[in-house]
Amino acid sequence: MPTNVLRPEIINELLINLRYLTKHAAFKEEQECRIIQIKQLGNKDIKISDGYMYIEYMEIQKHIEKIWFAPKATGFELYKDMLKHKHQDLNIECEQSQSPFA
Repeated sequence: MPTNVLRPEIINELLINLRYLTKHAAFKEEQECRIIQIKQLGNKDIKISDGYMYIEYMEIQKHIEKIWFAPKATGFELYKDMLKHKHQDLNIECEQSQSPFA
């Protein structure tokens, strides 16, 4: 096979990360903010933990006013209490969505 031909598995590998840039049309009413940063593999900023690769981003907690949890999120009250305790000075409001698209 010529080296300039993209095989299906290579195309899949290249496109797989596009899923993080889009969301299902059923959630178009949500005003969600996604933070995406691209770095070269091997960059010292890239962290690897439990099979995930991520880059820690700037502190944005002081800009968060409200956090919405999914309707079926288990342990909502526990997470809400933990957030309120950990970030007492920020006064972040926490709600559980009642959206029918869960």
